[in-house]
Amino acid sequence: MNAVSRYDLLVKLASGGMGTVYVARVRGPMGFSRLVAIKRAHPYLADDPTFSKMLMDEAKLASRIGHPHIVSVLDVERVREGSGLEERNELRLVMDYIEGATLGDLIARAQDRAAPIPAGVAVRIALDAAAGLHAAHEQTDEGGEPLGIVHRDVSPHNILVGVDGMARVSDFGIAKATTSPTATTSGSLKGKLSYMAPEYVANNALDQRSDVFALGVVAWEVLAGRRLFRGDSDVITLQLVANATVEPLSSVRPEVGNALDAVLATALAKDPADRYPSARAFANALESEARSAGLVATHEEVAAFVRTLTKEALDERRALIRDRLRELEAAAPAAASANESVTTRASFDAAHLPFENPTAKVPVAPSLTPFQDSTLDGTNTTGKSRATRGGRTGLIAAAVVGVAAIVGVVIILAGRSDPAATAAAARPSSEGAPSSAAKNAAPVEVAPATAASQPPATTSASAAASTSNTPAVRPGAKPAQQRPPAHNGAIPPNPYDRR
Repeated sequence: MNAVSRYDLLVKLASGGMGTVYVARVRGPMGFSRLVAIKRAHPYLADDPTFSKMLMDEAKLASRIGHPHIVSVLDVERVREGSGLEERNELRLVMDYIEGATLGDLIARAQDRAAPIPAGVAVRIALDAAAGLHAAHEQTDEGGEPLGIVHRDVSPHNILVGVDGMARVSDFGIAKATTSPTATTSGSLKGKLSYMAPEYVANNALDQRSDVFALGVVAWEVLAGRRLFRGDSDVITLQLVANATVEPLSSVRPEVGNALDAVLATALAKDPADRYPSARAFANALESEARSAGLVATHEEVAAFVRTLTKEALDERRALIRDRLRELEAAAPAAASANESVTTRASFDAAHLPFENPTAKVPVAPSLTPFQDSTLDGTNTTGKSRATRGGRTGLIAAAVVGVAAIVGVVIILAGRSDPAATAAAARPSSEGAPSSAAKNAAPVEVAPATAASQPPATTSASAAASTSNTPAVRPGAKPAQQRPPAHNGAIPPNPYDRR
C-alpha cells in the first residue's frame, strides 16, 4: 500500500452513485508522464469490501480485453489517506484517458442544438461499440476457455467517443463472467432500467444477447434522437422494457428511410432466440444495410463532428488541466527539480491532449552503444555514465598500446635471432660501409684492437662463422674488458637465445 500516489488528480470528469472519475497525471522515471483517467470510490465506500471487490473484478475483466474499442484498464492502486480515526484505504482504478465525450453527452448536446446526430455518424459509433462488445464476449481465460462476459450496463453513458473519431465501450464494473453460454443471476437487477433486456427484467436470465438488445436500444436512440423505453416512473419503464414494443425508426426520423428498420427490429426482439446471436452478427447486418443506403460515416467524419460539438467544453477542460499542472510544478520542491538529470517536463499542448509540447525539438536519436546513456536530445546527462565511459576508454587505449609494444618486441626478437651475427653485422665492413643489419641494429660500442687490448675470443659457433670482420687475436694476450652495450631504450639481445 502506498502512502503517496504517483498519480496526480487534475480535473473531475464525472461523478456517479459509486464513485468519481478524474483526469490524472502519472509520473515515472526520466521525466515520463502521461494523462490517465482514474475511477475513485466515494469516501463512504472506500473501505467497503463489496465495492472493492467490484472494482477489482472490473480491473481483471477489462485488463484482459485488448481491443481498440474497449477502454483499457492500466493499473490498480491502493492509497492510504488521512490519519488516525479518519485514515482510510482508497482503491483506485487507472484507465486510458479518452479525450472526447460520452455518447450520452453528444446526444444531449445535439438535442440542445435541435439538430440530431447525423445518421452516418450514429451508425459508425454503433459499429465501433459492437466490435468492442464482441471482443469482450469472446474473451477467454489463460486456458483458452470462454469467460462468457456480459457487460450488463451498455448505455450511451458507457460509450466514449474520442476526438480521434473512435467509439469505445467502458465501465465493466457490473460485468459478469459466466461459465456457461446462459446464466441466471439472483438478487437485485443491475444496470440502467431503460437498457435492460426483457428476459433479464422478467426472470434474471442473462447472456450475451442481453448486451445485443441493450446496444440495439442505444443505436435506435442515437438515430432517432430520443429515448426508446422511458416512463414516468421506474415501474412504468420496466413495463415498457418487458413488453419491448419498438416503433420503427422510419416513423420517427423519416429522412433516414426504412433501410435500418428490419435490422433494429431484430436486435430489439423480445425473445432472445429471435435476436442476433452475437454483437458481430448485429454489426454485420447493420453495416450491410447502412452501406446500401449510404449511411456509414468514416472515423474522420465522426472526429470532425465530435470536435465541433464539444469544442467549448474541451477547451475549458484543457485550460483547467494546464492550470492544475502549473500549480503542481510550482509546488514541487526546487531541490527535486535541481537534482533531476532529465529535461524539465514539458507543458501540455492545448490542441493535442494528452501531452504534446509544440516548442519541443525532436532531433534524430543517436545510435546507442551498451556504454552510452543518452536523453532524447542526444546529450548525456548522467555523470556516473560519463565517468564510466572515460575509464573504459582509458582501459581500451592502454590495451592498444600494450598490444603494439608486444608486436614491436616480437619484431625485434625475430630480427635478432642470432645475437653474434647481429653484433658482427654492426661492425664496419672491409669497405668501411655498415651493413644493412648494422643500420637497423642498436649501436654497440667495441673496444679498439691494440697490442695491449684485443677483443675476446669468440667461442660460439655463430660467432666463429664470422671471419672477415673479426680482428685477429694474438696468442697469450689478455682480452680487454668490453663495456656493456648502450641500449638506448631498445631491448638487448638475449645471450641465452640459441634458436
